[in-house]
Amino acid sequence: MSTDVEDLPFATPDYVLHIMVALNRYRDLRMDAALKDIGLNVARYRALAAVARFEPCAMTYLADSTIADRTTMTRTIDQLVEAGFVARDRGEKDRREVIVQLTPAGRAKVNEGVAVVSALNRAMLKGLSESRQKEFIRFAHDLAANMEPDEEARGRALNMRLGEKS
Repeated sequence: MSTDVEDLPFATPDYVLHIMVALNRYRDLRMDAALKDIGLNVARYRALAAVARFEPCAMTYLADSTIADRTTMTRTIDQLVEAGFVARDRGEKDRREVIVQLTPAGRAKVNEGVAVVSALNRAMLKGLSESRQKEFIRFAHDLAANMEPDEEARGRALNMRLGEKS
């Protein structure tokens, strides 16, 4: 099904954001199904991948950088600790700070998850040229700038790198 962009079901600004929500939901459903075979779900995979990207990192930074609710991230990390994929320690300078990092089993599991998700991403983008994908990325970055005024926070979330601006 192709939508005629001259005949949208509702106002363009509302439809743009509606489509983004729908795309996110479709992807999450497909990811959950694909990750189930390796004992993960979307939330656990995203948390594992973020820990791998930032480790060792503070829980606060992990939640902020993944745009996750702190309580939800804490619950997800609890599950990953229980599964033996993540280790949690106290900060050396501030004992109230919680630091997380992957265990060897967690590193193996995140690598397994990356393979699954990468294959899924390629399948979902099939038929879309790299130039169209990059056009979408530019659009998404422009939209994100309107949504999150803090350039550093936006850069961490969009680029998944420590302290990077978008």
